[in-house]
Amino acid sequence: MMSSLVSDYPVAFHNVGELERLGDLPGVLLSRLPRGVREALNRRARHVALEGVGCEIRFVSEHPDVRVFVAAQKPEFGEQLEIRVFRGDFEHSTHQIPPGQTSILALSVPDTFGSPQPHHLRQGFAPNVWRVQFGRGPGLFLGVDGLGGTIRPPQADELPGLSWLAYGSSITNSSLDGYPSVAARRLGVDVMNKGLSGACHCEPELADWLASGCAWDFATLELGVNMRGMTPDQFGTRATHLVRQVVAMNPGKPVFLITIFPNCLTEGIARTERICANDLAFNEILRGLVAEIESPDLHLVEGDQILDQFTGLRTDLLHPTPYGHAVMGLNLAEILRPVLVAKGLLN
Repeated sequence: MMSSLVSDYPVAFHNVGELERLGDLPGVLLSRLPRGVREALNRRARHVALEGVGCEIRFVSEHPDVRVFVAAQKPEFGEQLEIRVFRGDFEHSTHQIPPGQTSILALSVPDTFGSPQPHHLRQGFAPNVWRVQFGRGPGLFLGVDGLGGTIRPPQADELPGLSWLAYGSSITNSSLDGYPSVAARRLGVDVMNKGLSGACHCEPELADWLASGCAWDFATLELGVNMRGMTPDQFGTRATHLVRQVVAMNPGKPVFLITIFPNCLTEGIARTERICANDLAFNEILRGLVAEIESPDLHLVEGDQILDQFTGLRTDLLHPTPYGHAVMGLNLAEILRPVLVAKGLLN
């Protein structure tokens, strides 16, 4: 279990619901959801939850050089797992991890960090924090060697003050360049990516865990596009339970409910005979939920406020390009900002 394994390592784990052992193999697999929750979900979600996108190993070392030991399983898309390393808010290096073997990340503090005035080196993270960030695929953490220096987890004042829970479809799951990462960097907050690519089905077990099983200060719920195969009644039942639980169990915390992003089946974009009726119905259900719950903590965000440029999509006319994600992240940050400022959560 997470509680028993964390103490085995002098680091902090971010966006990790549970550390899982793989039999007698060394290291731990970074699962974004606890195993008990993950195994209650639909078949695809059980696999996607093990994709460590946005999971991080965080630590501070008194020595300028460290070695981090990692391994990977083959990602669903691609041959190698991407890992990015940050020093505080700054990208340090990118590594492609081949599956089935141990890889060693040799990290050194950049000399350039001694030049700027200290306040230029921090937006959300203190510049002494190493962040080993896993991309879209199953990743394993094997350990860290401080080369004689002490390794410790970051302290609270070395991390961003706000934590954001992002739940949704593949568009939220995305990648290390996805809109949640862009918006989080723009705002200087910490994002926990709980998107489930092709598997965002709002199961009650997951709804209950998102509402009370993980700590966050504000949340975004991007719902609907993965549930097109369900009836509006089925969608309404699941979405209602999720939204009501998240709002009721977290009084005072802003929750942003996002309608389906524009795509080739969207009204006003698609030819009349190709409009997705369920998209229309699902969006109306979400709008109705906000009106019905009448909570000052619940905010409706229309998908076209975030993706406001249709050419930001790939040729499947559903998933954004890196450019599209950048536009979406910057737009979303400016939608979130005034609410977070008004709540006193952000300066």
